[in-house]
Amino acid sequence: MPALSVRDVRDRGSLREFVFLPDRLPHPPQWVPPIYSDDMAFFDSEKNLAFRYCSVRLLLAYRNGKPAGRIAGIINHRANSFRNERYARFGFLEAGDDPDVVSALVSEIESWARAMGADSLIGPMGFTDQDPQGMLVEGFDTMPLIATNYNSPALPLILEGLGYSRKVDYICYRVDIPDRMPESHRRIAERVGRGFRLLEFRKKSELRPFIRPALSLMNETYSGLHGFAPLDPEEMDALAARYMSFLEPELIKGVEKDGRVVGFLIAMPDISPGIKRARGRLFPFGFLHILRELKRSSDLVLLLVGVHEDARGRGVDALMAMALYESARRRGMERAFFHQELEDNRLVTTETLRVGAVPYKRARIYQKPLG
Repeated sequence: MPALSVRDVRDRGSLREFVFLPDRLPHPPQWVPPIYSDDMAFFDSEKNLAFRYCSVRLLLAYRNGKPAGRIAGIINHRANSFRNERYARFGFLEAGDDPDVVSALVSEIESWARAMGADSLIGPMGFTDQDPQGMLVEGFDTMPLIATNYNSPALPLILEGLGYSRKVDYICYRVDIPDRMPESHRRIAERVGRGFRLLEFRKKSELRPFIRPALSLMNETYSGLHGFAPLDPEEMDALAARYMSFLEPELIKGVEKDGRVVGFLIAMPDISPGIKRARGRLFPFGFLHILRELKRSSDLVLLLVGVHEDARGRGVDALMAMALYESARRRGMERAFFHQELEDNRLVTTETLRVGAVPYKRARIYQKPLG
């Protein structure tokens, strides 16, 4: 058996090796690479704000001196404090389905997490709830949506063989965009109470002032969801900057009451095929593939939605959905894909199923006690 070793990422060179490792490994044809230039900043402790409150260990595995796998170990102290937990996370695991490499990497993170005082290791998860999370366990036949993981069917089996079990599942749904919203939704939207105002946008200069109030509302409405911890204003601005170039203003909707945002719906075209054609590289010409997909995609991805507790049951979500589908149809879009939704979030899944959406992917967060 070729010699296997595990080393820490300690400098710019090994960080670059960590970031670009996926490009060196075999993948199923549905796999989509990350945008590598974004990941160089994402894993840089001086650029990613999450390093301020996360303990992080980045590891590379080598066979005979050649990179063969990677993993990140993360302890999000803010999330642990917010939820009164002692979890460590693993994420960004790449190992080419080699059981020995997976075992060596995961075992090293387990030892580190135990020494740091964690009582469980969970994952795949990122630094925060906004990062890719979950290991694909159903729906291997289609490409992943933006900010989601893709892996072969072998990887969950390897992880389960190391003693990991299901913690929570995320479901992705899809639905054909109707030519006309169901009459039940139209009636609900028309009954939205007096004082509620639909917010629509035509250009990014109009959109930018809306983003921080929407993300502040996300802090409120997502507080009970698995793994979530509130973002501070600086992180909100960083998240907005990360996605702003991919957002199309007409696909963002909001609702305002008495000058306060009480609902938001953030969607975007599915750009995964463009990222795949670009091979994860923006330059010299990769960005053209992504821009073309941004303007021509017939698929819509619903990223985030939230309604203030005081405005629920008032038709706010139906109003935003109706406006979004109308905008999507004007662009020639045909299908909508719902980003990962927690399986046990009944409030959201009930509404998703009510519009005729069907599940097509399942991603799993695994856990293992470290006693």
